[in-house]
Amino acid sequence: TTRQVLESATELLRRELSEWRSVYDAAIARAARPDFRSTALAAVTAAMLARTGGSADSDAPAAPAPLPPPPLNLPASLPPVEAADFVTGSVALNRMHRQLGRLGLEERRALIYGGDMIVP
Repeated sequence: TTRQVLESATELLRRELSEWRSVYDAAIARAARPDFRSTALAAVTAAMLARTGGSADSDAPAAPAPLPPPPLNLPASLPPVEAADFVTGSVALNRMHRQLGRLGLEERRALIYGGDMIVP
């Protein structure tokens, strides 16, 4: 039923947030830093300029490449993580997508044809 699907999804998100809380806390703290905000703004500006074909002023200098964002301050005890782990809110599901070649036939079928039925 719809209620069961919502309860299952809520429990999945609850587990994910609990398991990866230190990563989310570190990301929130980093996002509040001025150096992160300026780096993020520069990256968005560069992406928008690339999308629109650059500046309307042809004599304007090209925007410098944005700096990489400052690192997250994560506990050493945490297993390795990548930004791509947090795209959808389910680390297990994101990792499953990136390791498609290693999945069994049933797992691939569920991922392709019934992603909403996957429970990592």
